[in-house]
Order: sequence, then structure tokens, then C-alpha cells
Amino acid sequence: MRGWQLTLCIVTSILLLNSVPGGSSARADVWAEVSGNDVSVYHTVAHYNCCWIVDMELEFLDGLVNLREVEGAGSEYCYCFCDFDLRFDFAIPEPGDWLIQVWYFDSEAVPPEHVLIATLPVTIEDAQGSESAVAQSDCGGWATAVPELPPESGSSFSTIKAHH
Repeated sequence: MRGWQLTLCIVTSILLLNSVPGGSSARADVWAEVSGNDVSVYHTVAHYNCCWIVDMELEFLDGLVNLREVEGAGSEYCYCFCDFDLRFDFAIPEPGDWLIQVWYFDSEAVPPEHVLIATLPVTIEDAQGSESAVAQSDCGGWATAVPELPPESGSSFSTIKAHH
């Protein structure tokens, strides 16, 4: 009987460690790329309502950027959830070392809440930037033009699916 309980504990621990906010068990990756002071933050396998248009709210503090994923204008509610790949583009206003905190909106929590999913250090060297934008895949991830994952992050199901 003790072996069965140990196996259950191990399986439960693995499932909890590999889960992402919102209940998806697929592996999410979050990373940033910098060009000048333009930043692109990628979030793969973002688990949201199928009919949502995901948007972002940005808050710039002293050396800190809070990027909150939010329900965007034009969103509707469906009786389903999807794993989306997201890209958030924005400019950081001043050169220097910054920390970007990425906050996932867990709409399934009671009450709904923002959950910190990544803290990304970046160095900004330029003072010129472009406009902010959000790109969202169809349900299931990008089918084409998937950005390459950084070497240390591994591969998500959406990325593997897109490459085959």
C-alpha cells in the first residue's frame, strides 16, 4: 500500500510542477529579445478563453516593467479554452538594466487574479523605440513563422507542432 501512495505523490508532484497557470498541462515558455530599446516578450502555451483577444498593460517603474496580460477589446466568452502563443512588442523609455515581470491573467481563479510567471532581466542600450503591439496565434499555437526558442528554454508542444 505504501508503494501505491508514493507513486501517487510522485505523479501528482510531476503534474503540478509541469502545469502552467490556468490549468493547462503543456509546458509554457516565456522569454524576451531586445533590439535597441525595442523589446519582444514571447509567451508560448498561454491558456486563455478561446474567444479572447489578449492584450497587455504596461507599467514602468524605476528599473522595473510590469507587463500584465489582459482581456482585450473585442473579446467574447466561449465554452472552451485554448493554448495561444503570444508576442508583446514595446519600447522601454530609458537605457539601462531593467527587469520585466510578466503577469498571466488567471481568469479561472476565484476571484480572477494576475499571477507572476516570469522575471526577465534585459539591458537597454538605445533611446529610440517603436510602438507597442501584441501578436496572438490561432488556437493551438503558431502554424508558421514560429520564432526560434532560446537554447536554454527547450521546446513547447506548439513550437514542435509548428515545425512539423
